Amino acid sequence: MRDVSPSPDEALDSPSSTPVPGQRRRKIYRILGVFFLTLAFLLAFYGTIAGVAWRDGEAQRSDALQTELADQLQTQLSLAESDIGNGNFQLALRRLEWVLQRQPSNELALNLQAEAEESLRQRLEPSPAPTAIPPTTLPTITPVATFDPTPDYNALAELMADEAWAEALAAIVAFQTTNPSFERRQTDIWLYEAHIAYGLELLQTEAIELGLFHLDQAEELGDLPLEVQDQRGWAELYLTGLAFYGVDWSAALYYFRQLCLAAPFYQNSCDRFQTALITYADQYVAAQDFCPAVPLYREALDYGSTTLLREKLNTAVTGCAEATPTPEPAPITDTVPISGTVPTQGDD
Repeated sequence: MRDVSPSPDEALDSPSSTPVPGQRRRKIYRILGVFFLTLAFLLAFYGTIAGVAWRDGEAQRSDALQTELADQLQTQLSLAESDIGNGNFQLALRRLEWVLQRQPSNELALNLQAEAEESLRQRLEPSPAPTAIPPTTLPTITPVATFDPTPDYNALAELMADEAWAEALAAIVAFQTTNPSFERRQTDIWLYEAHIAYGLELLQTEAIELGLFHLDQAEELGDLPLEVQDQRGWAELYLTGLAFYGVDWSAALYYFRQLCLAAPFYQNSCDRFQTALITYADQYVAAQDFCPAVPLYREALDYGSTTLLREKLNTAVTGCAEATPTPEPAPITDTVPISGTVPTQGDD
């Protein structure tokens, strides 16, 4: 029997022949489709878990912030009440203003504010002179010798020369009450100068509010010199920063940074600024949030370096680096041959 060899066309149609390229592509597409569906499912699954975890974290963070704010408000109210008891009414009003900005309906803050404002008003207003009761019968007027105020006036001049400002202020007020028209212009000048000098003297002590009061009294008699206005501004910055000290470190930093730059010699302002920087950074580190603490520690080093401060900075730098690792570069794929030539498939 004669063997018949299959023709070339029959050989191509044989089931045992190699799969055509189109069949291979369809198989690859199916595999890729399954892969991407699985990947999409996994991404959606883990994305949902991450979203739930993020919302839980935000809720916990919000609760922590509310608790911290409540503690700060209570601390400020307690300090304001203590300030009122000590006669520091302006400082108390600054604290209460901060509280009412966050809780406008806080009943205790409103009551303390009214009390501080009334006490401050009574301090600033002079006591009214007692009303004289007219006698029922007019006494017989006996001529007396005319009183000469010159010796008392000379005593005022000596007090001013000795720079005894507190005594001079009391004596000038008493002299003007008794002798309202005697050398009034000069006694007004002395009163203005004594208020300024005594006020500036008090600004360097703990009685800053009383010093500001005397400068306000001087301003009612005449314009304050520019350098006096500057010192009053420093004192106001100091008191405002002090109101936030230990309660809101971010706000305290804002005011003491300005004061340290403008008047580093005033009331150890730079020391307070450095302490605020370190304490604020310590709070970030305690919360395991290292990166914001790094610039705060570095700025604090500008105002004095200690071993402890350098150790704190190193800890923050290390923690920040570990929290934000440097991403590794991804491998380069889908490159094009440099020659631009495509290799040809040789005949088998």
